[in-house]
Amino acid sequence: MAGRDLTFGCACGKLRGVVRGVSPRNGARVDCYCKDCQAFARLLGADHILDENGGTAIYQTLPARLELTEGVKNLACLRLTPKGTYRWYANCCNTPLANTGGPKLRFVGTLLAGYKPGEMAQVMGPPTAVVNVSAEAAEAGVKARGMAALTAKILWRHFKAGFSAQTRRTPFFDATGHPVVTPELAPRR
Repeated sequence: MAGRDLTFGCACGKLRGVVRGVSPRNGARVDCYCKDCQAFARLLGADHILDENGGTAIYQTLPARLELTEGVKNLACLRLTPKGTYRWYANCCNTPLANTGGPKLRFVGTLLAGYKPGEMAQVMGPPTAVVNVSAEAAEAGVKARGMAALTAKILWRHFKAGFSAQTRRTPFFDATGHPVVTPELAPRR
C-alpha cells in the first residue's frame, strides 16, 4: 500500500483515527461548495471548517483505508434528508469528520479539518477538483474543475474494491450493512 498514513481526530481529541496510504493514487483532494456540506458544518456550529467562500476541503478515498482508533463511542451520524448522505461527526465536540454514501458504496470523504493543519497539502498538494460551486462562490471567482476525472476515479476505486473483502470493510457500517450508530435526521431548514 503506497502512500503515507495520516492521523485525524476531533477538536477535543477524544475521537481519533488514521487513514492508511494517503496518496494521489489512493484518493483525491477536493474542495466542495455544495449547500449540504455548508449546512452540515453550520448545524454543528463548525462554520470554521468552511473557507471564505463556503468550501469544504475533503480527501476522498475508500472506507477500508480508514480506521477509528480511539473514542469510537463519540461517533455520531447526521443525515440532512431521510435518504441523504451519511455525515459523520464526533458528538463530544461536534467536529465534522466524514461523509459516506450507503454501505455498498465504497466511498468516504474525510474532512480536512480533522487533520493536522497543512499535513494533507504536504501529501496531496492542492485540490485536484473543485465541485458543486454555488452561485455565491462563483461570484467570488471560484471555478468548478475536475468533476469528470474525479467521478471516473471514484467509480474505478469502487469497482476495483468490489473484488476484495479487505477493501469492502468500513468503520461506519456493520457486517449487515447497518450504520454503526443510528443516524439523526437534521431539523428541516
